[in-house]
Amino acid sequence: MDCVYSTLFGNYESLTEQPMANKSSLDFILLTDNPKLRSKTWDIRLIEPVLPNDLIRSQRHLKILGHHALKGFQQTLYIDNSILLTAPAEKVFERYAGKAALAMMVHSFRKNVLAEFEEVTVRSLDDPELVARQKAHYESSSPKILMQKPYSTGIHIKDHSNPNLHVLMKVWYDEVIQYSRRDQLSINAAIELSGVRVFDIEVDNYRSWFHRWPVSRNRQHSIRHWGGVQPITESQTEQILRISSSIKYRMKRLRGAK
Repeated sequence: MDCVYSTLFGNYESLTEQPMANKSSLDFILLTDNPKLRSKTWDIRLIEPVLPNDLIRSQRHLKILGHHALKGFQQTLYIDNSILLTAPAEKVFERYAGKAALAMMVHSFRKNVLAEFEEVTVRSLDDPELVARQKAHYESSSPKILMQKPYSTGIHIKDHSNPNLHVLMKVWYDEVIQYSRRDQLSINAAIELSGVRVFDIEVDNYRSWFHRWPVSRNRQHSIRHWGGVQPITESQTEQILRISSSIKYRMKRLRGAK
């Protein structure tokens, strides 16, 4: 049995309804901490945040490790709340599922992971010192990660029956806990560390045969940006990037199924 699921924590933005749910035989499940939330297209399930003082990483916990909260389903299609499905979910599973433990959308307009780090820094999307440490970690331990094509993690399909999935997802969430909450910065490293193969979904990130993005409404940008601050200046960005080049970290190799 398959399902579609999403997450919405901390009144981050308004719920995106999914009209395609009414044309599907699959369950559409929303995991949330909001007991007042109601929906015409989602089956709302209340979940207590795993980190009550960090709702963003609590959301990431369910985004990455949500298969633990969705037992009984063999495969799940995860979509961010900012994404609208425009084709039946069954068709998405039919085209992309069953090819690997994880099928994920490749980033269609970012050149490499390094460019993603620079974007997060310039736009103040997370603690700049933490982002700099993470970048330095990858530079010193496995610099090829930074040159890889990044992923757009807002859409992915998990095969819960594949034991490799659990290895990959645990490594990924460990990176999110240790470093930036911006999970696109760490998915390539998690793939490298775990040795688990991922199937690439190669479509335009903004609009494809099955989705549109972004469609979110009433987003709380004070939550999205680090400390609610505006993007930092170019000179500040250069200073942060210089700091990152002077920090040395070793990446511990984890044994994962190939």
